[in-house]
Amino acid sequence: MAKVAALVANEEMRNMIDNSIKKYEHINLICNQKIEGKDLSETIRRLEKEGVELIIARGTQAMLIKDLIKCPIIEIRLTDLDLIKLIEDNLNKLNIQDPKVAFVGASSMLLETKDIEKYLGIKIRFYLYDSVSLQSEYTKMAVADGNNLIIGGTNVCLLAKQLGVNTCHVSASSPNGIEEALYNADKLCYAIDIQKQRSAEVSALFEYSFQGIIQLDKNGIIKRINSMVTEWAEMDADQLINTHISTIFPAISEIQINQILYSGDEIASLMLDLKHYTLVANLTPIKIDEEITGISIALQEFDQIFETSKKLKNELSKRTSLGFNLDNFVCSSNQMKEILRLSKKAAHYSVPVLITEPVGCEGEFLANAIHNSSSRSEEKFTSIDCSAFEPCQLNKILFGNDPCEISDTSLIFKSESGTILLKNVEHLSLESQYRIEQVILGNRSMSYDIKASHLNTRVMASTCIDLVPLIKEGKFRYSLYHMLSTFSISIPPLNSRKEDIGSWTSYFLKNLQREHHRYVRLLSNAKDLLMDYYWHDNLLQLFHVCNKIVIQAEKRNITKSFVEMILRNEAYSEIKGVKGISGLPISYQDDKAILLRELLTKYNGNREAIAKELGISKTTLWRWMKKYGYII
Repeated sequence: MAKVAALVANEEMRNMIDNSIKKYEHINLICNQKIEGKDLSETIRRLEKEGVELIIARGTQAMLIKDLIKCPIIEIRLTDLDLIKLIEDNLNKLNIQDPKVAFVGASSMLLETKDIEKYLGIKIRFYLYDSVSLQSEYTKMAVADGNNLIIGGTNVCLLAKQLGVNTCHVSASSPNGIEEALYNADKLCYAIDIQKQRSAEVSALFEYSFQGIIQLDKNGIIKRINSMVTEWAEMDADQLINTHISTIFPAISEIQINQILYSGDEIASLMLDLKHYTLVANLTPIKIDEEITGISIALQEFDQIFETSKKLKNELSKRTSLGFNLDNFVCSSNQMKEILRLSKKAAHYSVPVLITEPVGCEGEFLANAIHNSSSRSEEKFTSIDCSAFEPCQLNKILFGNDPCEISDTSLIFKSESGTILLKNVEHLSLESQYRIEQVILGNRSMSYDIKASHLNTRVMASTCIDLVPLIKEGKFRYSLYHMLSTFSISIPPLNSRKEDIGSWTSYFLKNLQREHHRYVRLLSNAKDLLMDYYWHDNLLQLFHVCNKIVIQAEKRNITKSFVEMILRNEAYSEIKGVKGISGLPISYQDDKAILLRELLTKYNGNREAIAKELGISKTTLWRWMKKYGYII
């Protein structure tokens, strides 16, 4: 129901409204009070904060309120019956022969007056003002005209008495006027409720539409725009509102806009380019009472059909998969900027690259970016996780069934002229390691007694461990290690470069929204929560959390509490092989939490040793462990 305030001149009127209000089902009366002029401004400010949508007032007060707030004012007016009764009662008390009666008040205060003089048989003069500043002047005018009874509000009666004239205070002598005001207020509240419902429905359709929507006024100025268009334009709504449509779509001409505005014609299936997107636009006139007041533009993505040339196929593949190069790589931290600087050197040569990274970091993205920035960019980029297969099976996938020569059906041969990334390279068998050495050397055949055909496949590798101990144990060939580490890159964990958390969050959300056709907006405190979270599995975990946010969101605005709910379900035990420890992981980058985790691992869960190093009691240590989820 619409929020209504009644601001009246006296207690009697306030009581009348209280007694009648229950009959009107659409009025939500949030305030019903007697108000004086000096308190009016402060009261209006308070009501504005409370969201008042309609005010009931009378006469001079109604005039003053109109200057203080932009919301509908329903005025309490005197009906002819109210005024007749008021005049009769006062003339009987005064017993004046041939009375001259004047009414001094706001012009909107009277409902009807044409039958009053006829009914009473006397002449009544009406001094009706349209500005509060004229109140005193009109009162003096009524006195100067010889009226011996003046009817009006508090200030009018006070001045008239001072000038020696009988007065009659309007007071609450308007029961019919109050009923009429409440009846009109109830009807208007009903209209407000319907408008709010329709507005909410339109806003929901507008914001959650799977189309981009733009509304223009008659001058081609953008007045409304939804989140899909801002995603495509890579600009905030504030940057686009009140700018000409040509700001984002120069291809929409003034001739086309005028065609719609003056002829009412629609324009369908107009092809438009916006950043990296090709869109189909339908332009439709907005009509109110048959008058065209603006233009509505509905936009959808167009899946462009590319030619089947090898170059365009590979370009499409890059756009729809990883799609990175070293110039558009997601990167904000100084650590990653330095890595990109080194990677640009690696892109100039076809030498092997070894990427060392924690689990779930962006090693594959980086390898793809190096490939896309190299002279091999038009050829295929392939990656395989060596930990996903048994050694014998992996050997067949990489090299084929021939033990002496790489077959035409093998993954290595299919990567000819391109790049292959061996993820978790430490899982290669010694035999496979030797054959990879030959690939790096360009040898297709493993035999030296036949003329080997040449291979031109670039090899990159990634690992989450230090390979040197494996070399000492005889599990990794030192010769392959030195070949791969011709160019070595070490990626630090995501938690050590907070700036990149925000950049990757934005990147993942943008792409996931497009993929799922669900559009959300991460509120600042929700984004801060993601920035402070301890990402155990780095980008891999961050990606899946972003995916959950987009898929599970019930509202467009993503709040901190919703993200907290998602992160609570991320909990799992991160300490393995530590006796006496069971519980949830450290979730945030609290210094104390990180220190505790390190000491729990260092001392294998021995609380006495941990407490001694920290210089705290075992009871305090227990409280810490409870707080950070190591005891449940």
